[in-house]
Amino acid sequence: MAPDDRQGDAPSKISVSCVCGKRLLAPLHYAGKHVTCPACDQLITVPLPATVRPATASPRLLAPGRPDTPSTDQDAGALSRRTLLGLWSSVVLVAVGAVVFIVWLSHATNEARIQQANERVAKAVAAAQNWIARGDAAAAESIENELTSATASEDATNKSDGAAVLEKTRAQRERLAEEARVQEGQHRAEKLFGDAKQQLENGKISETIQLLKHYVADPYALR
Repeated sequence: MAPDDRQGDAPSKISVSCVCGKRLLAPLHYAGKHVTCPACDQLITVPLPATVRPATASPRLLAPGRPDTPSTDQDAGALSRRTLLGLWSSVVLVAVGAVVFIVWLSHATNEARIQQANERVAKAVAAAQNWIARGDAAAAESIENELTSATASEDATNKSDGAAVLEKTRAQRERLAEEARVQEGQHRAEKLFGDAKQQLENGKISETIQLLKHYVADPYALR
Protein backbone atom coordinates (compact mmCIF):
# COMPACT_ATOMS: atom_id res chain seq x y z
CA MET A 1 0.00 0.00 0.00
CA ALA A 2 1.44 3.39 -1.00
CA PRO A 3 2.01 6.09 1.61
CA ASP A 4 -0.65 8.70 2.14
CA ASP A 5 0.32 11.80 0.02
CA ARG A 6 -2.33 14.14 1.36
CA GLN A 7 -0.77 17.21 2.98
CA GLY A 8 -1.91 18.25 6.40
CA ASP A 9 -3.73 15.03 7.20
CA ALA A 10 -2.50 12.90 10.04
CA PRO A 11 -0.76 9.80 8.79
CA SER A 12 -2.97 6.70 8.88
CA LYS A 13 -0.03 4.27 9.12
CA ILE A 14 3.35 4.14 10.81
CA SER A 15 6.55 3.38 8.90
CA VAL A 16 8.63 0.64 10.50
CA SER A 17 12.10 -0.66 9.49
CA CYS A 18 13.17 -4.23 10.22
CA VAL A 19 16.78 -5.26 10.96
CA CYS A 20 16.71 -7.25 7.72
CA GLY A 21 16.25 -4.01 5.74
CA LYS A 22 12.54 -4.38 4.92
CA ARG A 23 10.42 -1.24 5.40
CA LEU A 24 6.80 -1.79 6.45
CA LEU A 25 3.61 0.19 7.16
CA ALA A 26 1.73 -0.60 10.35
CA PRO A 27 -1.78 0.65 11.21
CA LEU A 28 -1.93 3.21 13.98
CA HIS A 29 -3.54 0.81 16.46
CA TYR A 30 -0.28 -1.25 16.39
CA ALA A 31 1.68 1.65 17.90
CA GLY A 32 3.81 0.45 20.82
CA LYS A 33 3.08 -3.22 20.07
CA HIS A 34 5.08 -6.07 18.56
CA VAL A 35 4.52 -7.25 14.98
CA THR A 36 6.18 -9.93 12.86
CA CYS A 37 8.25 -9.03 9.81
CA PRO A 38 6.85 -10.88 6.76
CA ALA A 39 10.32 -11.18 5.28
CA CYS A 40 12.36 -12.68 8.16
CA ASP A 41 9.80 -13.44 10.93
CA GLN A 42 11.65 -11.20 13.40
CA LEU A 43 9.63 -9.35 16.06
CA ILE A 44 9.47 -5.58 15.47
CA THR A 45 8.29 -2.94 17.93
CA VAL A 46 6.06 -0.40 16.22
CA PRO A 47 7.01 3.12 17.41
CA LEU A 48 4.51 5.65 18.70
CA PRO A 49 3.22 8.19 16.12
CA ALA A 50 5.43 10.92 17.60
CA THR A 51 8.53 9.04 16.45
CA VAL A 52 7.30 8.31 12.93
CA ARG A 53 9.42 9.58 10.07
CA PRO A 54 8.15 10.12 6.50
CA ALA A 55 8.52 7.02 4.37
CA THR A 56 10.86 7.47 1.42
CA ALA A 57 10.16 4.15 -0.27
CA SER A 58 7.08 2.15 -1.08
CA PRO A 59 6.94 -0.28 1.84
CA ARG A 60 4.75 -3.36 1.85
CA LEU A 61 1.89 -3.91 4.22
CA LEU A 62 2.61 -6.13 7.18
CA ALA A 63 2.54 -9.86 6.56
CA PRO A 64 0.54 -10.10 3.32
CA GLY A 65 -1.59 -13.18 3.22
CA ARG A 66 -1.34 -13.53 7.03
CA PRO A 67 -3.95 -12.61 9.66
CA ASP A 68 -3.67 -8.93 10.44
CA THR A 69 -2.99 -9.52 14.12
CA PRO A 70 0.11 -8.30 15.97
CA SER A 71 2.44 -10.51 18.00
CA THR A 72 2.27 -10.03 21.75
CA ASP A 73 4.56 -10.57 24.71
CA GLN A 74 2.76 -13.88 25.21
CA ASP A 75 4.10 -15.05 21.82
CA ALA A 76 7.65 -14.17 22.94
CA GLY A 77 7.09 -16.04 26.20
CA ALA A 78 5.79 -19.08 24.37
CA LEU A 79 8.86 -18.99 22.11
CA SER A 80 11.14 -18.83 25.15
CA ARG A 81 9.35 -21.79 26.73
CA ARG A 82 9.70 -23.81 23.53
CA THR A 83 13.38 -22.93 23.36
CA LEU A 84 13.97 -23.99 26.96
CA LEU A 85 12.01 -27.20 26.39
CA GLY A 86 14.14 -27.98 23.34
CA LEU A 87 17.36 -27.31 25.24
CA TRP A 88 16.20 -29.46 28.16
CA SER A 89 15.26 -32.29 25.81
CA SER A 90 18.70 -32.10 24.20
CA VAL A 91 20.40 -32.24 27.60
CA VAL A 92 18.32 -35.28 28.61
CA LEU A 93 19.12 -37.07 25.35
CA VAL A 94 22.85 -36.38 25.76
CA ALA A 95 22.77 -37.61 29.37
CA VAL A 96 20.92 -40.81 28.43
CA GLY A 97 23.34 -41.41 25.58
CA ALA A 98 26.31 -40.92 27.91
CA VAL A 99 24.88 -43.41 30.42
CA VAL A 100 24.24 -45.99 27.70
CA PHE A 101 27.78 -45.55 26.37
CA ILE A 102 29.31 -45.90 29.84
CA VAL A 103 27.31 -49.10 30.50
CA TRP A 104 28.32 -50.54 27.14
CA LEU A 105 31.97 -49.60 27.66
CA SER A 106 31.98 -51.15 31.14
CA HIS A 107 30.45 -54.36 29.80
CA ALA A 108 32.92 -54.53 26.92
CA THR A 109 35.85 -53.89 29.25
CA ASN A 110 34.66 -56.58 31.66
CA GLU A 111 34.30 -59.09 28.83
CA ALA A 112 37.82 -58.27 27.65
CA ARG A 113 39.23 -58.84 31.15
CA ILE A 114 37.44 -62.19 31.45
CA GLN A 115 38.73 -63.34 28.06
CA GLN A 116 42.27 -62.28 28.91
CA ALA A 117 42.14 -64.06 32.30
CA ASN A 118 40.77 -67.26 30.75
CA GLU A 119 43.46 -67.22 28.07
CA ARG A 120 46.11 -66.88 30.77
CA VAL A 121 44.67 -69.87 32.67
CA ALA A 122 44.57 -71.96 29.49
CA LYS A 123 48.18 -71.07 28.67
CA ALA A 124 49.35 -71.90 32.22
CA VAL A 125 47.45 -75.21 32.15
CA ALA A 126 49.06 -76.19 28.84
CA ALA A 127 52.55 -75.34 30.15
CA ALA A 128 51.95 -77.35 33.35
CA GLN A 129 50.68 -80.38 31.44
CA ASN A 130 53.74 -80.32 29.18
CA TRP A 131 55.99 -80.06 32.24
CA ILE A 132 54.26 -83.01 33.94
CA ALA A 133 54.63 -85.09 30.78
CA ARG A 134 58.39 -84.37 30.62
CA GLY A 135 58.88 -85.55 34.23
CA ASP A 136 61.85 -83.28 34.96
CA ALA A 137 62.37 -80.82 37.79
CA ALA A 138 63.42 -77.90 35.58
CA ALA A 139 61.22 -74.77 35.90
CA ALA A 140 58.97 -76.52 38.44
CA GLU A 141 58.64 -73.46 40.68
CA SER A 142 57.87 -71.00 37.88
CA ILE A 143 55.29 -73.39 36.37
CA GLU A 144 53.47 -73.75 39.69
CA ASN A 145 53.63 -70.02 40.48
CA GLU A 146 52.17 -68.99 37.11
CA LEU A 147 49.36 -71.53 37.35
CA THR A 148 48.59 -70.43 40.93
CA SER A 149 48.48 -66.76 39.93
CA ALA A 150 46.33 -67.41 36.85
CA THR A 151 43.71 -69.45 38.72
CA ALA A 152 43.58 -66.86 41.54
CA SER A 153 42.40 -64.12 39.16
CA GLU A 154 38.88 -62.86 39.96
CA ASP A 155 38.17 -62.39 36.26
CA ALA A 156 38.87 -66.02 35.29
CA THR A 157 35.80 -68.22 34.78
CA ASN A 158 37.59 -71.50 33.93
CA LYS A 159 39.33 -71.87 37.30
CA SER A 160 38.24 -75.50 37.72
CA ASP A 161 40.50 -76.69 34.90
CA GLY A 162 43.42 -74.76 36.33
CA ALA A 163 42.79 -76.00 39.87
CA ALA A 164 42.83 -79.65 38.80
CA VAL A 165 46.10 -79.29 36.90
CA LEU A 166 47.57 -77.22 39.75
CA GLU A 167 46.96 -80.12 42.15
CA LYS A 168 48.74 -82.50 39.78
CA THR A 169 51.58 -80.02 39.36
CA ARG A 170 52.15 -79.74 43.09
CA ALA A 171 52.06 -83.52 43.49
CA GLN A 172 54.57 -83.91 40.65
CA ARG A 173 56.83 -81.26 42.13
CA GLU A 174 56.76 -82.92 45.56
CA ARG A 175 57.54 -86.30 44.01
CA LEU A 176 60.50 -84.90 42.11
CA ALA A 177 61.75 -83.11 45.23
CA GLU A 178 61.56 -86.35 47.21
CA GLU A 179 63.46 -88.21 44.50
CA ALA A 180 66.14 -85.52 44.59
CA ARG A 181 66.43 -85.82 48.38
CA VAL A 182 66.75 -89.62 48.14
CA GLN A 183 69.44 -89.38 45.47
CA GLU A 184 71.36 -86.82 47.51
CA GLY A 185 71.09 -88.96 50.66
CA GLN A 186 72.21 -92.09 48.87
CA HIS A 187 75.14 -90.24 47.38
CA ARG A 188 76.14 -88.99 50.82
CA ALA A 189 75.79 -92.49 52.37
CA GLU A 190 77.85 -94.03 49.57
CA LYS A 191 80.57 -91.48 50.17
CA LEU A 192 80.60 -92.30 53.92
CA PHE A 193 80.89 -95.99 53.19
CA GLY A 194 83.66 -95.38 50.67
CA ASP A 195 85.59 -93.18 53.09
CA ALA A 196 85.23 -95.81 55.84
CA LYS A 197 86.53 -98.50 53.52
CA GLN A 198 89.50 -96.33 52.57
CA GLN A 199 90.34 -95.65 56.22
CA LEU A 200 90.12 -99.39 56.98
CA GLU A 201 92.55 -100.15 54.16
CA ASN A 202 94.90 -97.55 55.62
CA GLY A 203 94.76 -99.24 59.02
CA LYS A 204 92.93 -96.38 60.70
CA ILE A 205 90.43 -98.37 62.74
CA SER A 206 89.03 -95.56 64.90
CA GLU A 207 88.35 -93.33 61.90
CA THR A 208 86.74 -96.26 60.13
CA ILE A 209 84.44 -96.92 63.10
CA GLN A 210 83.33 -93.26 63.26
CA LEU A 211 82.53 -93.18 59.54
CA LEU A 212 80.60 -96.44 59.77
CA LYS A 213 78.54 -95.03 62.64
CA HIS A 214 77.55 -92.07 60.51
CA TYR A 215 76.81 -94.39 57.64
CA VAL A 216 74.52 -96.64 59.70
CA ALA A 217 72.69 -93.61 61.16
CA ASP A 218 72.08 -92.09 57.73
CA PRO A 219 68.44 -92.83 56.70
CA TYR A 220 69.47 -92.97 53.07
CA ALA A 221 72.25 -95.55 53.60
CA LEU A 222 71.91 -98.64 51.44
CA ARG A 223 70.91 -101.66 53.47
